[in-house]
Amino acid sequence: MVAGALLIVLMIGAGCTTVKNETGDNLVFYTEQYPPYNYLENGTPTGIMVDMLNSTMTEMGRGPAEIRVACWTSAYQTVLSTPNTVLFATSRTSDRESLFTWAGPVLTEKAVVFSYRERPVAVNSTADLKRYRIGVEADDAAIGKLRALGVPDGQIVAAADPQTMIRQVQNGTTDLFAYGEGAGHFWIAQSGTRPGLFTTVATIGEDPVYYAFNRNTSDQTVLAFSQALNRSTQKDLDRVLATYLPERGLARLTYLAEEARPYNYEANGTVQGIAVDLLNATLSRLDVPTNAASVGIVPWTEGYASAQNNSSTVLLSTSRTPERENLFQWAGPIGRNDYVLFADRTRNLSIATDADLARYRIGAVTDDAAVQYLAGHGVSKDRLVLDTSATTGVKRLAVGDIDLFAYAVQPGHIVLNSTVTNPERFQEVYTVGGSDLYYAFNRNVSPALVRAFQHGLDDVRTHKDTSGVSDYERIMYRYVAVRCAPSAVSEGQVTALVDRTGTDLAGDAARTLQRINDGEAPYRDPAQKDLYVFVYDTNVTMVAHADNPTMIGQNYHNRTDVTGDPFRDRIVAGALKNTTGWVDYVYTNPTDFNLFTKTTYYRLAHGSDDRDYVVCAGTFRECPA
Repeated sequence: MVAGALLIVLMIGAGCTTVKNETGDNLVFYTEQYPPYNYLENGTPTGIMVDMLNSTMTEMGRGPAEIRVACWTSAYQTVLSTPNTVLFATSRTSDRESLFTWAGPVLTEKAVVFSYRERPVAVNSTADLKRYRIGVEADDAAIGKLRALGVPDGQIVAAADPQTMIRQVQNGTTDLFAYGEGAGHFWIAQSGTRPGLFTTVATIGEDPVYYAFNRNTSDQTVLAFSQALNRSTQKDLDRVLATYLPERGLARLTYLAEEARPYNYEANGTVQGIAVDLLNATLSRLDVPTNAASVGIVPWTEGYASAQNNSSTVLLSTSRTPERENLFQWAGPIGRNDYVLFADRTRNLSIATDADLARYRIGAVTDDAAVQYLAGHGVSKDRLVLDTSATTGVKRLAVGDIDLFAYAVQPGHIVLNSTVTNPERFQEVYTVGGSDLYYAFNRNVSPALVRAFQHGLDDVRTHKDTSGVSDYERIMYRYVAVRCAPSAVSEGQVTALVDRTGTDLAGDAARTLQRINDGEAPYRDPAQKDLYVFVYDTNVTMVAHADNPTMIGQNYHNRTDVTGDPFRDRIVAGALKNTTGWVDYVYTNPTDFNLFTKTTYYRLAHGSDDRDYVVCAGTFRECPA
């Protein structure tokens, strides 16, 4: 929705008529864009409070409600002054108690304070908030919360809408802003700000959330609504909350996977692997109770069918192919599968082109992506021998029942190693395709849950802990070896980017750092996303990062890579001693999966603000010959 005074009137359902209350007056419901309580999904109001309103109207024997979506201040002032109007979702606070008549509560809402990483502030307790200018939305409950914490009125800066509040922090008019946690992240994304540039630094309270009726609405009307809401709460609230809140909804889903090392497999009585550990780390980020979700190992065909037909199923490490795109909702990526044909070395099979495939019997797993890739290479169904597991296919290959077996490279070698006595007898002879691996959610899972899961997974990959390492890096290091891989980024491109950035810092340090943090070119190459610049100060604090803004403002002294190497200290020490140089370490590649040997070029640069900076960019080492 466009911020400001624009009012969007939406009718739920075709031919909607205004709901009549018990006295014959019209009731109009006003709300704002405030996920997960109320927001627009494809132009239609949705969310916890919208669903509970619809349920309450049904309970009252009424038709669909008239809902008007506006900015908060407009909606708030309208309901204050207009009889037979209702405002939701509304925090019931002491200073609002006498302003409305209340129906509820439905649930509680947490208000937090956000800071901007480009201008980090120190907030170790809510008492520290008194030192800062804090943006709020006019008429928002956060104003009373800040006052209760002792923040002076002169430090509280009201804005007409969330977008203005966010811009004020970015341009330095305010230091922080206070808002609901989920809705704050929504409006940050709507503002076009890169994910991760804002972070929460304090929780300032929780309040019960209600429907707030204009004081002149009849008591009979409010009572009838309240009684229906109570009945709806008993019947539907748990289901509605599970639709929108990840800590509830994701705990109710069924997670299935096939036996496919290193992503998902069973060993020593437990299910483990890259995809399983990433799942658990993501659920933990989203406050899903420990052990609320477990992964079942099933044959691929069973899991694949369940993910399509069971509305509460998620299938782990699923290749996302064009043929499957509309069959599921997707969260990821988490890895990549390249599919090849395995053959017995002793048979000296020759495959130079797709036409050669017609001469052979090819094994594959039913519903596996390999089947789709083979069809794309012109392999007819009568040339395929399908089984329900890779183990069966490998056994057929070993005894000569099939000539070739089509499967993902890494899992395929693992199956060979665990199934046949002489796995070195078999080799990869032809590549048939490849795709990234995702979590495949049934189409009927709430899109809000899938979005929340994706955000949690992104956080697992990008957020560095107090040791300087992400959960993603720890998980990958646990299961696979560090790789060396040729990069399309040359060392010449790296040094040129570092030198260019140093020159720009000397000309306008503040503007250059801002452009780096905004991910602008040339500081992050849009065509080669593994070519980007990052900048430390001489105390090893990250002051700018074109690829991962969650690192900005963090001090990395004594923090390491996943192998325990304090490479950041080595970079800064080298710059202070030698001005320029190269440092090798283990890191992730934004264009690939796994861990790689990275080499970074650094240069000491002097900014226009009279500060010294260490400017860096890197590429990935090629494997030794």
